[in-house]
Amino acid sequence: MSKNVDNNIKEYIDRSGYRTNYLAKQVGCHPSDISHYISGDRVPNRERLNRLCSILKTSPSVKKCNLKDLYPNIRFT
Repeated sequence: MSKNVDNNIKEYIDRSGYRTNYLAKQVGCHPSDISHYISGDRVPNRERLNRLCSILKTSPSVKKCNLKDLYPNIRFT
């Protein structure tokens, strides 16, 4: 995946109020991985994306979250 892939992860994380360290621990990755996902340097695998969505949805500020919400331009099969 190329740098700066269109994503909405930063928006969802900001809205959730969760810190990068908390999300990384819950998702099972390093906090720098979350930073790379936000910057578009990397795209998490489907398993991590599903975990990330599940965690973000536990925030009262995030009503819905799915793969297409986070990465609207990527085709998930």
